[in-house]
Amino acid sequence: MMKGKFFHILSSLLVAVFAVCILTMGSAAADEVEKVERETKYTIPVEDKIGNPHSAAHDDSSAIDENSKNERVSKEKSDTNEIVNIDSRINTLEQQIKRNKSFNPIVPEFVLYGAVVVSFLGACASLVLVRALSNENDKMKEEIKRLKKSKGASSTRNDDNMLNEVMSQISELKMKSEEIERKLENANRAPITSAHDEIKIVENNVSKMPEWQRKCNEIARDFNDIASETNGFEKKDKKSRFAKKYNVRAFRCVNFEKRVNNPALPPKFETTEKVAEGPYWRVSIDANQYALIPNLKEYENHNHAEGAMGSFFDSCFDGSRTYSHIEIGKVAIVDDGFNIIKRGSLILK
Repeated sequence: MMKGKFFHILSSLLVAVFAVCILTMGSAAADEVEKVERETKYTIPVEDKIGNPHSAAHDDSSAIDENSKNERVSKEKSDTNEIVNIDSRINTLEQQIKRNKSFNPIVPEFVLYGAVVVSFLGACASLVLVRALSNENDKMKEEIKRLKKSKGASSTRNDDNMLNEVMSQISELKMKSEEIERKLENANRAPITSAHDEIKIVENNVSKMPEWQRKCNEIARDFNDIASETNGFEKKDKKSRFAKKYNVRAFRCVNFEKRVNNPALPPKFETTEKVAEGPYWRVSIDANQYALIPNLKEYENHNHAEGAMGSFFDSCFDGSRTYSHIEIGKVAIVDDGFNIIKRGSLILK
């Protein structure tokens, strides 16, 4: 913005200087024309003073001697040369007059003076505007400094409030810890003294979990990791590694079309040649017990109803919608004949 104002002032000054130069050159040309006209006026009559030298010399030729004749001839030659020089000077001055007149500016002087005045006023206005903007910038800088100080003070107050809140939470945790220790002492148990002790307790609880249940939790965790993958190639690679890790067998519902007209017909399942083609994946977790999980890109009504997926899993399924994100809440557990031992659950999005 300041740069634009600077160029505006500079252009105004240049216009003013140009107008002054035009005025000066026009005035000088006018003075030169006037000077030449005066000089022409007073030099032209010289010829009239000289007159006709031949007639005067003829009238007085009988009254002078030979020397006087020679002097007169010499003077006549000198006067003739002077006349030639005067004629040449007159021609030169007349040509100069023509050149000066042709150079004389066409624009009237009052217009040029007006342009100078306007340019000067424009430059003054630009200077006033620049000064006003400079004052405004100074005010804004002061306001920025004030806001920064205010921000610093607010930040300090926020830090103090946060510190007080943290200290309050620490006090509450200490009180809860003391209360837990008292309860443990009353129950004749050693108090928990560190987070490491809490981890040991969790590990002990996990170690008491049946093997099949730990395996089901691990299957659900790895499956959900695949579901959260957005890269198509990476997702395919993770599925392949999952199938190899858990020795997956793939199945499909073979009476799918019959169940369209008769939904009460029990589903029948057979294995597929390729693991990736089976909508059901089954993993052995114990003797005659299998974890059942879906292998679908999208979960639709025909998967839920005719494909019998809804028979094994609870979900928030809505028949009017199609779900592209499928996670496992709990795996379904079935026997070798696909009889349900424990229903699973799906998270559909």
